[in-house]
Amino acid sequence: MAPGTGTHVGVLALTATFVAGTVGVTYWWLRNRFLKVARVKSIVIYPIKSIMGLEIPYAHCSIEGLVYGAIKDRSMMLAAGECVVSMREEPSLALIHLSHEDGKLTLTADAMDPLIVDAAADPDAHTKASFTAKVWSNYHKAVEVSPQASAWFNRYLKREDVRFLRVLRDDRNIARGENSSIPVAFQDTSAIHMLSVASLKDFNSKLPEGNVEVTEHNFRPSFLIEGCDAYAEDHWSSARLGDAEIAFVMRCPRCILTTVDPSTGTKAVEPLKTLRTYRVDRSELGKEKYKMYPLFGVLPVCCEGR
Repeated sequence: MAPGTGTHVGVLALTATFVAGTVGVTYWWLRNRFLKVARVKSIVIYPIKSIMGLEIPYAHCSIEGLVYGAIKDRSMMLAAGECVVSMREEPSLALIHLSHEDGKLTLTADAMDPLIVDAAADPDAHTKASFTAKVWSNYHKAVEVSPQASAWFNRYLKREDVRFLRVLRDDRNIARGENSSIPVAFQDTSAIHMLSVASLKDFNSKLPEGNVEVTEHNFRPSFLIEGCDAYAEDHWSSARLGDAEIAFVMRCPRCILTTVDPSTGTKAVEPLKTLRTYRVDRSELGKEKYKMYPLFGVLPVCCEGR
């Protein structure tokens, strides 16, 4: 799946929703199930949970999330004991910068020496001491990336209890998201998140005067798409991006993590305050499914492909 504006691999195509009434139309529908409705503007992969992402030119779509070379989405995380350490508790994590080269991830932050770690899984990981890492109601088996890497994060956060972990990925360790139906690694609910530029623009038009414009970085989408109407993504059932097909499972409930300003590493009341004024599903089904959380973007599940 590659971003772009002029080639088919950058086009988002949706399943046609009409009913075929003749043999000829049925044949056409079988050959042309998808309609071009949008383009992929950018693809972002997040190797470390709650750390900035990397914009990439293409990605392989796996059951556990996006893969780009040796880099796997949210394959690493910070934990204190069994519990994840995220920007919810440590908003200054937003100020750690991430880059990659030749299979290595480099983390930099003010007053810190660079930290360089292998993006690829440790081939000896299964021989090392393992730890249990909890993300919401899911428990993952993980190993420490290295004591030196853990020490780097402890110095940055001014803590002593943080461990930098890498998930052990195998068939027995593919957890399920919050709704227990979507395979995830260290993601919260789904391995993929999609948001449209039009939805973001409409949201910013509703911000009270005096507020700083909110960017896509607050919402951390895997795919930022353009060329469709605002909130069109809410109503899609399946789509094709390049060679990969995705099915849309649910809209994305937004939490306090979105209030962390990625440029300052501090919390604010937006975007949640404004989202709550118009993006809460108050239907009986919506109340049961989304628990009155404001909704922004969608959470698909991906079949294998690129």
